[in-house]
Amino acid sequence: MTDKQPLIEIKNFHISYGEKEVLKDVNFVVKEKECLTIVGESGGGKTTILRSIIGLLKPNQGEILVEGRNVVAMDEKELTQIRKMVSYSFQNGALFDSMTVYENVAFPLREHTKLSEKEIARKVRYELEEFELKGIENSYPSELSGGMTKRVGMARSMILKPKVILYDEPTVSLDPYNTAKMVKVMLKLKKRGTTSILVTHNIPVALRVSDRIALLLDGTIKAMGTPKTLEQSYNSLLKNFIEGIKGGDK
Repeated sequence: MTDKQPLIEIKNFHISYGEKEVLKDVNFVVKEKECLTIVGESGGGKTTILRSIIGLLKPNQGEILVEGRNVVAMDEKELTQIRKMVSYSFQNGALFDSMTVYENVAFPLREHTKLSEKEIARKVRYELEEFELKGIENSYPSELSGGMTKRVGMARSMILKPKVILYDEPTVSLDPYNTAKMVKVMLKLKKRGTTSILVTHNIPVALRVSDRIALLLDGTIKAMGTPKTLEQSYNSLLKNFIEGIKGGDK
């Protein structure tokens, strides 16, 4: 990958469900070590974009380039390699109910590496400590709070050290205390140099962790800017949308 090539590029992206066109001519790039946040109305296609980046959905038209390679044209074997590099942090954590926290976090290492159990244990312990989850290794998902469940899911997402993490509403349904913990984790991963795309309705979180914010409305990107630009541009469509969310019920 050259210095000028974006890590992720979405080009002329269209996707429909039946006769309903959800996304039309979506275009944006994500640079290495950048956090791009996508905001917009509920049901507007934000999660659809994330799921398409790792090949869970296929667009009707367009390209999704990861390090210059078109994900849309990949078979399942090639997608497996992409999913090691681009990790998806699911909204509900997506943990295996029958596995302990330790087993959940160790799962990707057992599936995709030939590490010894001793080395797996070392990596799992390190990741749990990084996410402030030390001491719950033997707990099951049903025994965890919502905030812990999300952080365990994120720890599992990061255990293979992906270049990119896709956050799907990581703070939804969390109280302020757990939201603050999640933001701390996201900022820590950003400091590590992890590239990310964040989908959220939580505008204070978006303003804190993002390098750029994109507004998705009517199936396309209507505006994009940095948090600083938004603070200075009082007439921008994106700022008006954000101020509307802040002023209304969330």
